[in-house]
Amino acid sequence: MTSWDTPGSTVGILNPNWDKLEVGSKISLVLDGCFYTNGMLVGTSLPDGRPVKVVGAVNNGVRGCHRLTMFDVVYAKGGARIELLLTDLSVVIAHGLSPVDAIMRCVEICSGAACSSVGLAAAGFRHVGSVEWRAPLVEVHRSCHPGIPIIHGDIADMSCLKELAQTVEPPFSMMAGFSCQPYSSAGSQGGSGDERSGTVPATVTACHLLQVPVLLIENVTQARTNQFVRACLQQLESQLGYSLNEVCLRLEDNWCTRRFRWWLVATHPSIGPIALPEWPKHPSLNIRDIMPFIKPWPQEVLAELILSDHEVSRFTLDGSTLRKYHVQLDGKLPTSLHSSGCQADACPCGCRPEFSDQLIRQKGLYAQLVQIPVSDGSVVFRHLHPCELALLNGMPPPEAWMGPDRPSLKALLVRCWSTCIPITICLDWSLHCTTSSSHDGFAPIGSYHLPQ
Repeated sequence: MTSWDTPGSTVGILNPNWDKLEVGSKISLVLDGCFYTNGMLVGTSLPDGRPVKVVGAVNNGVRGCHRLTMFDVVYAKGGARIELLLTDLSVVIAHGLSPVDAIMRCVEICSGAACSSVGLAAAGFRHVGSVEWRAPLVEVHRSCHPGIPIIHGDIADMSCLKELAQTVEPPFSMMAGFSCQPYSSAGSQGGSGDERSGTVPATVTACHLLQVPVLLIENVTQARTNQFVRACLQQLESQLGYSLNEVCLRLEDNWCTRRFRWWLVATHPSIGPIALPEWPKHPSLNIRDIMPFIKPWPQEVLAELILSDHEVSRFTLDGSTLRKYHVQLDGKLPTSLHSSGCQADACPCGCRPEFSDQLIRQKGLYAQLVQIPVSDGSVVFRHLHPCELALLNGMPPPEAWMGPDRPSLKALLVRCWSTCIPITICLDWSLHCTTSSSHDGFAPIGSYHLPQ
């Protein structure tokens, strides 16, 4: 396994950088071995073991718990014993004895439409909340998961994690599909130099502050060999005692779409290591097996999906013809990217500007289009409908996506197309992810058909 990029600094991921703190700074940390009086408690910071005194009244509800997470406490004094102050803005979360089924409660961060949570639910988990920082994707999430609370915020911001802890009571497991663009072949491959790479250390920090029992990560395989990513995740193992297990899975081994992804499961030391087996392979499925016909969508739907003149010019800028992108029903669908449906324009979620002419001529565009006839006998091309794209990636589309109050189709196409099926790899001990013993170790998504 070759590596690239540089590890970078991991200072401040798990503990505040005590040497650079200024008096009056707000910090968040985990304390262990706590003892208290009416106006004070003492303990040691985790994982660096610094003696800490916290001045202020602690709510009776957290007393009796030896491990606490404190959000937005004020740094008052350094030295041999750190001194912190509780204020009205501080939040204290107690980590006590919890039933084992709390492990099966799951929050998805960097969620997009939270497609992975659909797979996790099929595998026995309960989706109890999400975090997403792009406003258009927050609305897409709400169309997919009505009633599930979603925090609109950046996981690298402590106020976001504080809000999450107040909205969804820990403990819960966590699913993270942190930004893939810094690592993917179709992305910038800027690694740690890409501003979006901050979601990796933020994921590790969230895991620690929220005392997550199981962390699941899905990303492009290039992230697995990135030194910055490995250095951040190594903190879970070397500093906190988590067990890290990983596997790379190809969706095309069991479905009609190509998607090669790295999956990592980090388990708390109280759970211990688990095994991630390779899944059985049934690679014969093609697009026609899953979508035997091209649905004739109503004209108002096609109006959103048919390529505009601007899109046609961008798709053919590198000398390609539109037939290059035509969906081949008897084959596998190429990997669906975050920019599905908006390749010719700036991403509606705000993650990138429009591609430059130079980049398109150099790399071309990644897209899959459907050819449809029009009344004058000519042929035009359209993007796949979000319901078609979801189904071909292993996710049963929400009915709301076909209703009159659905979000914009382009907004629905711009999402992280995580799949349901890979997440149903079985975990041992109490984390068995299979809902049936008759499917060779993975749960079926059930039958689904687009209406004719």
